[in-house]
Amino acid sequence: MSKLIFNPITFLGITIISIIFSISLYKSAKRTSYSAENIKSIEEEVLKTEAEVLALEIAIEESQQPFIEEKIIRNELLMKKPGEYVIQIPNELVEQTQTTIEVKTLSPWEEWQQLLF
Repeated sequence: MSKLIFNPITFLGITIISIIFSISLYKSAKRTSYSAENIKSIEEEVLKTEAEVLALEIAIEESQQPFIEEKIIRNELLMKKPGEYVIQIPNELVEQTQTTIEVKTLSPWEEWQQLLF
């Protein structure tokens, strides 16, 4: 029996079996880590989707209030009540008035010069 245990072929067989077992354990651990990463990314995506759904539900609830409905009807659909006039200012005019206002900022040195002289 001791000859069988110390036989080089037995050592070779045990070595091959232990190498295969080690590789199998390594691959299983790798697969587990990939699964954990996938689960984490899916959970993040689910949380993001839940937040979007919640925001949309809040927007739906707000849009069903009478004041919001009237705001949408007046601003977006440009509808009016009888006897009212709708005045719409073009966007270009608003942009021009915003760009013409420029504030000149002075450096600290220029402010001191104006203050002293």
